[in-house]
Amino acid sequence: MESDWLGLSAVDEEFASDISKCYHSFVQLDGAIDDEEDAAKLVAEILGNKRPAPEVERVVEGFWKWFSRKRKIGASAPKRLASVIPSLPVSLIRAKRSIHEVFEDEVTATPAVALAQLQRAVRVSRTSKSREEVEATLRERWAMELVVYIKESKLPCADRMEALGDGKQHWLRLFGNRRGKTLRNRARAWAPVREWLQVTYGSPWPKSPEVLLRYLEERQAIREMGKSVPTSILASLSLLESIGMVAEEKRLSCDPMVVETIRSWTMELEADGPPCKPAPLLPVSAMLACEMMVCRPVYELGLRFTAFVLLLMIWSSLRCDDVQNIDPSSLRLSQVGLRFVLRKTKTSGPGRKVGELHAFVSRIVSLSGFDWIGEGVKLLGAETLTWSRDFLCPAFNREWDTPSREYMNAEGLALQLRRLLQHLPTPVRQQGVWKVSRELLFPGRLASFWTGHSARHVLTSISAALGVGKDRRDYLGRWAYAQHGSQDYVLTSRQVVQGVQNFVCRSLILGHESGGYSEEELFWAIRAHADSLLLDGAEIVKANDLLQWDEVQRTWKLGGAFPSFNVSPERMRQAAGDIDAQLPGPYEPFEGKEDGDEAPYFITVSRPKIENADASSTSGSDESAGEEMAEPEEPEPPIPSFGT
Repeated sequence: MESDWLGLSAVDEEFASDISKCYHSFVQLDGAIDDEEDAAKLVAEILGNKRPAPEVERVVEGFWKWFSRKRKIGASAPKRLASVIPSLPVSLIRAKRSIHEVFEDEVTATPAVALAQLQRAVRVSRTSKSREEVEATLRERWAMELVVYIKESKLPCADRMEALGDGKQHWLRLFGNRRGKTLRNRARAWAPVREWLQVTYGSPWPKSPEVLLRYLEERQAIREMGKSVPTSILASLSLLESIGMVAEEKRLSCDPMVVETIRSWTMELEADGPPCKPAPLLPVSAMLACEMMVCRPVYELGLRFTAFVLLLMIWSSLRCDDVQNIDPSSLRLSQVGLRFVLRKTKTSGPGRKVGELHAFVSRIVSLSGFDWIGEGVKLLGAETLTWSRDFLCPAFNREWDTPSREYMNAEGLALQLRRLLQHLPTPVRQQGVWKVSRELLFPGRLASFWTGHSARHVLTSISAALGVGKDRRDYLGRWAYAQHGSQDYVLTSRQVVQGVQNFVCRSLILGHESGGYSEEELFWAIRAHADSLLLDGAEIVKANDLLQWDEVQRTWKLGGAFPSFNVSPERMRQAAGDIDAQLPGPYEPFEGKEDGDEAPYFITVSRPKIENADASSTSGSDESAGEEMAEPEEPEPPIPSFGT
């Protein structure tokens, strides 16, 4: 204000101008000066380099007189306050709740505020030893992301939840038992749609079917969509409308124009896109190499244990996600075989129709003559692997000798399995005994040929090629009758599963009357991939080609005895299982829904026809495509034909 500096220009015009630029008011100047010494210092700072010393002294004298008159020769404001403070009451009136409590309430009650905190918690949770804690944090983080979408779109649910206090826990319960990955996929699929709507229409929510159809057309024109993108968008829209409590007659996800257009888009993209490529099978040589690696102490702990996990996946038809849902404390080894429990999978777990899934591996399953099951269970009891956790396989360091206590997700396990394949030795048979050579089974970057899904297909594919019926094969991996949950079912399931496992193991060792199992088509694919990497495909196939043709028995076989290691007749009888066991009731394949009816229709994709066998089944719903590092659901692979 001009009145604050009135009279100062009479002392010195330049000094007055500079002071008014440094201090916005006399109150600020008053707080900066206590006495004449402070005034002299201030003048020297402003004019010291511009004026001679006598001139500066003159300005100091005039400025102090002006300042003293302006303040009326009283103490400065800071000094006055300092003199008053001791006389003030010691106890001040404060809020009944601390600032921390108020902040926590704000975070809990405001989803938009909680989201940033949850994003940090997701990063911190990577160091958690509990899979359940990681899942809970992931689920909460993406649920809150979807809540932000619902609230900004002003869906009916937003007002109702606000009446309840808009609490985070109330919102989370609305998402039912949906998994964190499912919510993540729905949020990611809707994010680009939301951004386009805001830019194009100034609103984050589509007002009519035509708006969604225009988005699909524009997106395809800019960049070709993946074949699952339209379906993912529709599933996200359906979820948001369901949680958002949009009346059924107003739901765009149920509008025939939207549904039929999405169906058309999907059919067109599937026709124009590349065919679905199933995960290639692992050769029998990999199974032999893993068995010997598990049982040879010369290998590092991480290599041996990961090889054990891969064999479990092969013989139990498990996904990587299934493996990390195995409770290590549930593993039980007996004369009958190995038994363990999957606490929670895509189609089972607390709150679902299927509570727990049981898996089994016959005690006498071995191709090499090494007791890999017994050795693997011993590894689980090793000092460095015995800490309490709710997932099976830990991540190992690059040297494979130290496990991390951090939870490793399915994508991480898939990469660790690929690292294992890069270290597998080549099996060789010498004088009727299986040994390993120094040469790598999959040299160079050949291990990239296989994915985390490869192990899951091996047993179902081989059993189909050997003529095992679909009703029996459906017990492998997904256990088709798991919804019964009765002890009678569990016993029957074990009989069938171990019967199929022993049948396949016996057929690989001794051959089969149908000609046995041939890997010819698989080797063609391996050779082509090796050649593309500038490796010697012919030599690699030669090292992997262990099944030999027996001219007398007219079958492919490894040779040797079954069981391949010494087993008492009583143990063999207990572990044999019964592939022809009577099934509990008429066969009804179980297709569990992963996370509720989020899409208003289903698109079916025909499975490849299998010569001399029915198509193998899969289960579980598809995770959204485009997800980073996620394992896609895949149809069962075609079965290689076997020759005679």
